[in-house]
Amino acid sequence: MELFSQSASKTQTALPEKGARILKGVVRRVVFFNPENGFGIIRLDPEASSLNGELPAGQEAVVKGNIGQVSPGEILLLKGEWGFHNRFGKQFRAFEATRSLPDTAEGLQAYLGSGMIDGIGREYARKIVEFFGDNTLQVLEQSPDKLTDVPGIGKVRSEKIIQAWGKHQAIREVMIFLQSYGISTAYAHRIIRSYGNQAIFQVTSNPYRLCEDISGIGFKSADRVAMKMGIPADSIERFEAAVIYLLTQGSENGHCFLPSSEIISQGRRLLDLDESQSPPEKFEKAFFGLQTRGRIVEAGPPEDSWIYLDYLYSAEGELAENLIALTSSRIALQSGDNSGKSPFSGSGIGQLTSEQSLAVAAVLNGRLVVVTGGPGTGKTTTVRGIIRALEDNGITYALASPTGRAAKRLGEATGRKGRTIHRLLEFSPQGKFARDGSNPLSYDAIIIDEASMLDLPLANSLVKALKGGARLVLVGDVNQLPSVGPGDVLRDIIGSGIARVIMLNTIFRQAEESLIIVNAHRINNGLFPVFRGEGEPGRRDFYFIKAEDSESIADVITGLVRDRLPSWGKFDPFDDIQVITPMHKGTAGVKNLNESLKNSLNRGGDGVQKGNLVFDPGDKVMQIRNNYNKEVFNGDTGRVVRADRDTGRVVVDFDSRHVAYDRGDLMDLEHAYAISIHKSQGSEYPVVVIPVHTQHFIMLWRNLIYTAVTRAKKLVVLVGTAKALRIALQKDDNSRRHTNLKMRLAEV
Repeated sequence: MELFSQSASKTQTALPEKGARILKGVVRRVVFFNPENGFGIIRLDPEASSLNGELPAGQEAVVKGNIGQVSPGEILLLKGEWGFHNRFGKQFRAFEATRSLPDTAEGLQAYLGSGMIDGIGREYARKIVEFFGDNTLQVLEQSPDKLTDVPGIGKVRSEKIIQAWGKHQAIREVMIFLQSYGISTAYAHRIIRSYGNQAIFQVTSNPYRLCEDISGIGFKSADRVAMKMGIPADSIERFEAAVIYLLTQGSENGHCFLPSSEIISQGRRLLDLDESQSPPEKFEKAFFGLQTRGRIVEAGPPEDSWIYLDYLYSAEGELAENLIALTSSRIALQSGDNSGKSPFSGSGIGQLTSEQSLAVAAVLNGRLVVVTGGPGTGKTTTVRGIIRALEDNGITYALASPTGRAAKRLGEATGRKGRTIHRLLEFSPQGKFARDGSNPLSYDAIIIDEASMLDLPLANSLVKALKGGARLVLVGDVNQLPSVGPGDVLRDIIGSGIARVIMLNTIFRQAEESLIIVNAHRINNGLFPVFRGEGEPGRRDFYFIKAEDSESIADVITGLVRDRLPSWGKFDPFDDIQVITPMHKGTAGVKNLNESLKNSLNRGGDGVQKGNLVFDPGDKVMQIRNNYNKEVFNGDTGRVVRADRDTGRVVVDFDSRHVAYDRGDLMDLEHAYAISIHKSQGSEYPVVVIPVHTQHFIMLWRNLIYTAVTRAKKLVVLVGTAKALRIALQKDDNSRRHTNLKMRLAEV
């Protein structure tokens, strides 16, 4: 299909025919766009003939509605109705949007310079349009070799533009199809990357694949496409897709399985069907079909069975079997390699407490050992003692952590090489570990720090890769939040009784001098923290600033990070201070605080835009999905070092390793001036600022506040209300997860 043989594409929702008005104009600016549902707010330069006196001539129109993603310079023909907003005035609510390419030099320049075509920024768009005039689009499609005639465009840039324009043609062709089913252009790059030239075939054959295959597209979006394609609301395909989606969402919330009753109740809400339209038999039929095809496993009690995604059921079973096998083999203490030394010789046991010495002895004499304790109880010192004992006895070992930051900290604290578990197991870009049961690790012992962050799949891969007779030492704080991924591995191992568990309870004198340590333990025990001035005049590392409403909390935090903390303690706003908040949404949530802090610290604006975010050099950013090809993982943080608006390329420094992102990859990045408490796991920061407000009521839990406080090394500042903090302290545990590992282990 020729790209411009179809000059317009249409995005529509249900359009009331009566009273519908027409508005036509040129897109001047995209104010807001939500890629999940296609809702956008734009400023339009309207044709006077379509205004019918609704606005003064020459005034831009504000348009909102499900119009899809549009670019400046495009011409829109809109159907909808005029309305009035108390704050923003007159607006046009669009129900249907028909797009066509620009037909003026000004429109062409805005369209080509909008950043959607790599190699053509604002300046080159101006040069191209000035040179070719009204023939610009015809040249790009039919005679792109003429681009080298434009002053300033050489062969290299010309080839880059031609290649990018070709990709743009493919995207636009797919988008003409996708927009007819209400899908925005925001995911076109990912759809094409996943399906290639089979994109239209794949979507039409099974639209529900979108929510499984395309990151960022949820069930509702895929379901809208399916409904428009005529798939019946009560079809078994729809029920099966809902089951897979709910199980996937459940795993992202930490569950290894969901009870069938939960799937049925959640499924009805998701499908918007009442009980008569979705009887249990319908879901049971979906369970049967999915299990027959190997997508799920149904286990547990028949009256309310446990529904697993297949890979999680296998991982849980394998991990249980391998841990049982690990603990079943006996340790034969070495003698020949040690030249007659005792297992404790030279290990520095005399310098350790009795608890720490017990941990060292347990590692030398056992296969599976857990060392757990709160802040200030000497976990790092214990690890050093274990390392010395292993070295003195000729036992080879490796140190690893679930995240890059935690691994770096582990290496710095021990003076030995620390690495991520992914690197230890030699993860390949193809999505597999080189180290496994058939190619095990060569070490006699593996020490894992921050073990509370171990999720079920990663723990299974790790244990499978241990060689016969190896030791596994898990070090962590069981009172921290569990892993971001599915499972509660550390807690389940401790609860099962299969491992030798050493609890470190002694708080060292140096740690007792820190209110961060004192208050972490108070919070963990449900007690209100103490602050400087409350009998603690010499301690200057824990503060509470009262702010009653969420708006003032955001203002106070912005002022703290930008001005007060840097001047008070010489803390760098980017490198030393981290805002950690319980919620994503709301005035004191991740999204709003990031916007406020970026505007205050690194306003920029000339960087690369993706959706509603602009990435400028200097920005703090976080990877929000695992990308095994780039070797960056969910929760990794870095700083933008380059952002090329013309090419759409952003380069991020992750701990001195530069990683490049094309425009299509930027959905995996978020600003990280403020991050969620879950995302902060495994990291430490000199200063932590934590908003605590009843706006976050649903996320006010003791272990959330405990985890946030224990991320700080030098200073904690809580901002909010004492009422919200007391609510959190009274709510003991929000981390109950559907997992059967403990039961499988305890049965032995």
